[in-house]
Amino acid sequence: MGTAIHVCHDHTSPNDRTPIHPNTRRHFGVSRVCVGRLVGDVRQDDTGRRGTPRRLEVEVDAPRPPLAAQASFRYLEWWSRDGRGWFLVRYQYDYLDRFLGGRLAYHRHDLADQPDIPHMHCMPTGRPPTVRHFRSYEVDLIESHEEFAALYLGDRGVDCVGLRPLHIHRQGADA
Repeated sequence: MGTAIHVCHDHTSPNDRTPIHPNTRRHFGVSRVCVGRLVGDVRQDDTGRRGTPRRLEVEVDAPRPPLAAQASFRYLEWWSRDGRGWFLVRYQYDYLDRFLGGRLAYHRHDLADQPDIPHMHCMPTGRPPTVRHFRSYEVDLIESHEEFAALYLGDRGVDCVGLRPLHIHRQGADA
C-alpha cells in the first residue's frame, strides 16, 4: 500500500481540498487552517446548566467529511455542585478506531453495586476482548485525550497487553 501526501499551497482557494483516496489512512495539516479542515466534526451538548448534575458531552469524528471517519472520540462528564463549587461525579472517555478496529475507554461510575469505580474497557485491534473491565486509576480528560490522540496518529492499533482484569468484590460476599 502506497502513501499519499497532499500539500496545501493556498488556504483560500475553493479547489484546495484534501483529495479522497481509499489508501490514505492519515491526513496531516501543516497550518492551523489545514488542521481545522481535518480535525473532524465536533458535536457538543451541555445539559443541566443551571441544575445538578450537569452533563457535558463532546464527540468528534476524525477526519471530517467528506473523508471517511477513521476514529471517534467521545467525552462525557457529569458534574455536581455543593456550597464550595462544582466537582466531577463520573466520567466516560472513549476512543474507537474505525479503521483498524478496537476500543480504549476510561470510565468512572458505579459498577456492580459498588460506587465510583475507575476502570478501563479495552477491545484490542482484530480480536474480541477477553475481559469486560480492566483495573485503572483516576484520569482526567486531557490525559485520556493525549493517549487517544497518540493512538489515532500512530500506526499501531489498540493493544490491551499488560492490562489487569478488574475484580469487584460484592458487598456481603465471602472474601
